[in-house]
Amino acid sequence: MMNRFNKETNISVFGDTHLVYVHVGKTAGESIISWFENNDLSFTEAHVAPALPLLQQIVAETLSNCFFVVSVRDPIERFISAFNWDRHNLGLNPEATDASLKQAFAQLRTPDELVDVIRTGEASRISSAHRIISRTHIFFDLDFYLVRSGILHSVPADRICFVPLENLSGGLERFASQYMISQPKNFEVPHTKNNFTDDYEEGTFSKEMKPINRKFLSSFLLNEYRVLWHIKRDFGVPYDYQFPPEVQSQ
Repeated sequence: MMNRFNKETNISVFGDTHLVYVHVGKTAGESIISWFENNDLSFTEAHVAPALPLLQQIVAETLSNCFFVVSVRDPIERFISAFNWDRHNLGLNPEATDASLKQAFAQLRTPDELVDVIRTGEASRISSAHRIISRTHIFFDLDFYLVRSGILHSVPADRICFVPLENLSGGLERFASQYMISQPKNFEVPHTKNNFTDDYEEGTFSKEMKPINRKFLSSFLLNEYRVLWHIKRDFGVPYDYQFPPEVQSQ
């Protein structure tokens, strides 16, 4: 039923409409995918680097036949989660093959350290910071998926649904109504990933961030907040995000 990166067909069909899931990293994507599968929905997943050409193709060729689901999350919380997941997967994982990323994560062990280096421009670790930001889930943000692909300014409101991690059940109920699924088989949202931090010593990963770094990060991630504000204003999201003042004044 699922079509993840199927290069031959690109689009899966449910009824007369192609369902496309824009899987923004670290927004409970695997749980949403399991929910689709539990309700017998065919779909195409657009995720990380292959997503951009796929979404651009959809916008150019088959936009009128598509319905989009996009998962979203507070940008700072997504940044922290993305760093920790990629440090586990690309930095500490014995099977990881990118030596430069392994080295970068060895130098920068927490999201707070990463933001420290970005904020201060510390010369000894700035190249590692740039490497992490440009080659991990942090890079693949809402601007990448929605603005660069053309989706945000091309898709009408009745053909797209935004599902916030902070209110998954509310977002999926809204999707079911919008997509006219009259009787979903299962509204329960599955939790699909075990907590990977359990495999490490306590303290290996951190979600802590100094107030000065959190404030800096709200400006550093301003583009992502702007896209989220646009979504909230023009499409609606069943969650009350807190936005930087620079965004709210626009």
